[in-house]
Amino acid sequence: MNEGSPQEFIDRIDPSWSGSIPATLFIKNDKRKFVESEFTYEQLLTEYKKL
Repeated sequence: MNEGSPQEFIDRIDPSWSGSIPATLFIKNDKRKFVESEFTYEQLLTEYKKL
């Protein structure tokens, strides 16, 4: 990451992202889902399976 403005990088990941962490970007085939929260392992699997 060599951006002059962190907001440019954030917008590339997901325009709705505030920049806070934890944040997760799910990618499955041609589907994407961005979530800005903490997950347990079980919650992570559940969200991924929803794609």
